[in-house]
Amino acid sequence: MASVVRRSGAVKRVKSEDEEDCRKEENRKGEELVSAKIWVPVSLLVSILNAIAGICFSYVSKYKIKAGGMQGAGEFLGNSVCLIIISFQGRYLTPQETSQLSPQSRSPWLKWLYDIYYIRKRDIHGNLLHAQWEQGICMRRALITVVLVILTVLLNLAFVLSLYYATVGFFNSGIMCSLGVTRVIFVSIIFYFMFKQSLKWYEIAGIMILIISVVSILYSGEDKVVNEKQDTQAFFVVLACLSMIITMLFSTMRIAVCKYVSLEVPEINIPALYNFTMAIYAAGMIIYLIVLISQGFEFTLIEFSVGTLGGALYSVAGYLTTYVNVRGKAAIASAIIEGSTLFQTVFDLLLFGRYPNLAQYIGLLLGFGAVLFIILFNSLREK
Repeated sequence: MASVVRRSGAVKRVKSEDEEDCRKEENRKGEELVSAKIWVPVSLLVSILNAIAGICFSYVSKYKIKAGGMQGAGEFLGNSVCLIIISFQGRYLTPQETSQLSPQSRSPWLKWLYDIYYIRKRDIHGNLLHAQWEQGICMRRALITVVLVILTVLLNLAFVLSLYYATVGFFNSGIMCSLGVTRVIFVSIIFYFMFKQSLKWYEIAGIMILIISVVSILYSGEDKVVNEKQDTQAFFVVLACLSMIITMLFSTMRIAVCKYVSLEVPEINIPALYNFTMAIYAAGMIIYLIVLISQGFEFTLIEFSVGTLGGALYSVAGYLTTYVNVRGKAAIASAIIEGSTLFQTVFDLLLFGRYPNLAQYIGLLLGFGAVLFIILFNSLREK
């Protein structure tokens, strides 16, 4: 009888482990949790917000890292908007998404901390048990928050520096930001190896068209910059390009961390986690701005308003970027978002009269064509 009981207990443990493995395997498949009718338009919105934020940051980029203080003040406001979005999302989640989250994640956003510090295990039927404290798991999850904050600080500082170097080198900010397409490459590679998220032929074709479009814009402006003031400007252009590529690398790493957490710990509210890390960053930058002001840092009201607006838009765009990359197909969402360089070039034309040349016009048309191409085939796929 004892052997039968032991055998029955072993079978239950194996069954529980198998169910847990199946649950993780289903999460690892990389299937969209929301329809492309949602994450594709949101990706387009993020593209526009990033373009406007880039113009704002270019306006105050002469302050270099000090401009990050203004950006932090704006991101504090942006976080408030994100809280509203999270609350709205919590009320109107689809049944498919709701089933992936614990009751704490569907409650007010601060309760996601409960899901980090208290582990909710499952029984053999897959039902969540009473939360338990496990120090080892708690420390690992707390470390995730620290990593996200560090990546946020690094990518924001690198982004501000890239805009400063572009301004000093008389390099069009829209053209420089076209290097953001490198994130599409980083995301495609990392998500393929980490999450087995493969691409269809038409998705790869759309990404390649977008890459060609932004590269054509990049090279169309490079010779003009170098020929005006050879050495100094060329040096700053190189620094601007390197800073932007580093920015995109940090951004990809942050997205990958959020995606990993969403798969391994689905009960954690990823949007709230991202917003929490951004709030920590914004609070730090506001303190930095207060210290600068106390030391005699001066700026006009217009500069502060523009920098704050840029930070707010950048914060909302960053939150939505994390959402569409986690809930949609990351590589395609990144490709659409990187279309912001096209919008930013248009804004430069309208605000500053910087008319694109023929190659830049071709790049614009190719870029918009790539976005429409991706949207069209994704729509046909869902029908």
